[in-house]
Amino acid sequence: MRFLKYFLVLIIISSCKPTKDITRETTDSDNKRLNPKQVIRKVSKSKSKFKSFQSKIKIKLNNKGRTKSYSANIRIIKDKAIWLSSAAGIVRVLITKDSLFYYNKLQKNYLKSSFSNIDEILGVNLSYKTIESLLLSEPVNKINKSDFNDSFSGKDDSYIFNWSIISNSSKINKNLFEGSYIINSDNFKINQYSFKIKDDRNNFDLYELSYFEFIDIANMVFPSKIELYKTNFEKQNNVQENTVFVNLDNYEGTLMNQINLEFKSIKLNNKFKLPFKIPSNYKKIAFDVR
Repeated sequence: MRFLKYFLVLIIISSCKPTKDITRETTDSDNKRLNPKQVIRKVSKSKSKFKSFQSKIKIKLNNKGRTKSYSANIRIIKDKAIWLSSAAGIVRVLITKDSLFYYNKLQKNYLKSSFSNIDEILGVNLSYKTIESLLLSEPVNKINKSDFNDSFSGKDDSYIFNWSIISNSSKINKNLFEGSYIINSDNFKINQYSFKIKDDRNNFDLYELSYFEFIDIANMVFPSKIELYKTNFEKQNNVQENTVFVNLDNYEGTLMNQINLEFKSIKLNNKFKLPFKIPSNYKKIAFDVR
């Protein structure tokens, strides 16, 4: 359940809308800077067009220095369903266009929630497309020319687009949110999502979702490694033991959570089933991503 909870936190935040960076590597044949409209066009063309996707996946969780590793299988039917099953099917997750399902055979519990119910609880718009896009290193929202950050895009030969949050909920303070896209200028997939959420004391949590080691399959590009970090930055004097600290001006940052995903043996357009049945004697658990 811990992996599902951390992943949902990122999904919920990214359901808001874009703001920040996009790093770029130049090649001998590509030294010309593209304008925002050209970048957006190339990002659109880079989107995957498969019918089905399946892969073995290694999941490593780091919660305040305590690590656990899992093996699982993931299957995606494009624009319809995402299925995740741990070894021996002990834990399974099924995400459809309107709902999210989860069960655990060891704990004999399950979760079942519609996206509309999640929206009502959290005050943000969450969709199946958001989750699928995050797994494929693709934009979760439309990128606009007006979001292009010209000041930062001149540094390190990068393209940068900023985020602005989309929500009508009183639960969300738009002034306390900052985010960014970092786009790979070689293949025009997303290199990194970055989200900063401040509190009333100007401390903040920094979420970073980064993609590595892109591979080409059937003329489509996929990330083979995804890393998610949540770091809490506070103005503080006391340094605790057994934590990872990152200095940032007058802040000390504590790495709170980390998720590493590694995809292996990716296969496209095969036929498969998405077996998922919740036993009748399992206990329903409350939806909670805090």
